[in-house]
Amino acid sequence: MPGTLIDAAKLKEYFDINKDIADGRLTPHIGAASRRLKQWVGNDAYTDALAEESQDALRKSDLENAEAALAMHFAIPGLNSKVTPTGIVKSSRNDQGKTIITYLSPKEITELAGIYLEQAAEIARPYMLSDGTPEAEFAVVTDE
Repeated sequence: MPGTLIDAAKLKEYFDINKDIADGRLTPHIGAASRRLKQWVGNDAYTDALAEESQDALRKSDLENAEAALAMHFAIPGLNSKVTPTGIVKSSRNDQGKTIITYLSPKEITELAGIYLEQAAEIARPYMLSDGTPEAEFAVVTDE
């Protein structure tokens, strides 16, 4: 996906996502992650990380990692979800001719997505804008 630090192939590599998962299930979440990360770190840092020859290779690597974690935060509620009439499949296995299926609870989905969000924020924190507003102008306000 142009304009993002990672693509579907990179996300699959980061999190060992099965190659059979269609890229189309991942790219919208990568786009959302890119926009969120850009808000966190600002256009300058994000644009530099996009460059082939970044001015800060460590920051570039960290921001790619943060974008991947954010993409998982957005994707996890639907990623590898098999929706059946009885719920979302957590896992299934065949045990002596019987299929055993367990379901991921809404609480577990929310907790897992939250873990990815926390991880992304922790990775990106050293590069975040101090006020959280991209391109914010600094001004001193006095009471007069």
